[in-house]
This record gives sequence, structure tokens and C-alpha cells, in this order.
Amino acid sequence: MLKLPYYHTSSGRGHEPSAKFAEKLAALAPEGLNHMLFQCSGSESNDAAIRLIWSQRDLQGRAASVFCAPP
Repeated sequence: MLKLPYYHTSSGRGHEPSAKFAEKLAALAPEGLNHMLFQCSGSESNDAAIRLIWSQRDLQGRAASVFCAPP
């Protein structure tokens, strides 16, 4: 088997079908929305969303709690 028909896309890994799909989505999305993050389940999606929020708030020098009021 030279190519895997599937592979997880976390930790900077990916595969050709997901890259092509991401390019198609980016072409349809409004300008500036050109980053895609694919997950396998709802719980992984929720975890990724919370981690992205924490990272963004950390970069802003704000508290990393998702329970903080928005700016």
C-alpha cells in the first residue's frame, strides 16, 4: 500500500484529499477566512475550539478562561 486512504489531520499532519477539500472551501469562503481545521468528532472539534480561544486570548495578554466576557 503506497498511500493511506485515511489519516488523522492533527499535529500538522494531513493528506491530499483534506488539502484539496480545504482549498475548495477557502475558495468559497469570504476573504480572510482561509484556514481550515478538520476534526473527526464533535468532542475533538469542541476541544480544538477551546484551545484556539485560549491561544488567542494568551496572545492578547488576556485571561485564558473561556468564561470571560467578550471584549
